[in-house]
Amino acid sequence: LLHNVLAWTHENKDFALVDIHSCLKQSLEQLSWQAVDKQIQWKLELTTEPLQSRGSRHLLEAIFRNILSNAIRHSYPSGVVTVQTQRNGNWLEIHISDIGEGMSVDQLLRLLSGAPLREPRNGGYGIGMSFTQEFVRQIDGELTIQSSLEQGTRVSLSLPAEPVPQ
Repeated sequence: LLHNVLAWTHENKDFALVDIHSCLKQSLEQLSWQAVDKQIQWKLELTTEPLQSRGSRHLLEAIFRNILSNAIRHSYPSGVVTVQTQRNGNWLEIHISDIGEGMSVDQLLRLLSGAPLREPRNGGYGIGMSFTQEFVRQIDGELTIQSSLEQGTRVSLSLPAEPVPQ
């Protein structure tokens, strides 16, 4: 399955300039029902500066949806998911954090290695994150994850910045 999906993404690259805030907001809207159902609040700390990167809008939306969906799923009920954006030199940084169950060091290492988790975590084996990591590589980005049990998880995505036309 993973091989087939990755082959599809390589065949369907529609790389162009993508407005990161617009893409994020679209993903947030698509997941609003999931957040409402669990009484999760969005906390948006978006830079006022326009942010653009070159890539596939479809891949970026899939990346954002997976990370945000995981944050909702693993947050404590009535919690907060924080979304932050900023420019850091030639990179755009997007941070998505939850306050929730978090992961052990073993779980985090397995997740980052692309191996499925041994035990399903709140409805997932980490397969979506394997897709996400590959999608990020395809658009020349970097993905890092920090997590602590019972405290939550922070997923950071760095994308090459593109100049914004005046």
